[in-house]
Amino acid sequence: MNIGGIEIPRRLIDELNIWISTPNPLETVYLLYTRLIGEKPNVDGYVRISKSSLYPTSYNVFEVLKFYRNGYIPLMIIQLKFGNGRPDLKDFVTWWITDGSLNMSLIYVIAYPNNNRLGFNTYSLKNCMMCDRRTSILKEVEMVG
Repeated sequence: MNIGGIEIPRRLIDELNIWISTPNPLETVYLLYTRLIGEKPNVDGYVRISKSSLYPTSYNVFEVLKFYRNGYIPLMIIQLKFGNGRPDLKDFVTWWITDGSLNMSLIYVIAYPNNNRLGFNTYSLKNCMMCDRRTSILKEVEMVG
């Protein structure tokens, strides 16, 4: 499966399918990374990222930064969520912090169960980081609370 020009490893898709079929599924976040960036980046691996215990973010941004500092190039964040597959405000803010900390824009994917199959919604803040339209993505954000 190809999302945003990046081939998602089959074993990750299988793992996501297992997560959505469990009786009490948990929201889970994965970081996909590479060692070398090229015209068509290849995924060298992926890792589950924990929730942050210090900050109210969707995942632990410091774990993403740790991978980056250790020579891995983050490509994509995949969040398994339940419901309609749209980001909430916490997701948007977490993505903004991640992109700002890395000084580059990642691809963000919300994976969600859709009639016993996986659905995918893809987002990128690349066009929003340095322009007047930087808040246009807020139209798709669900306000929770």
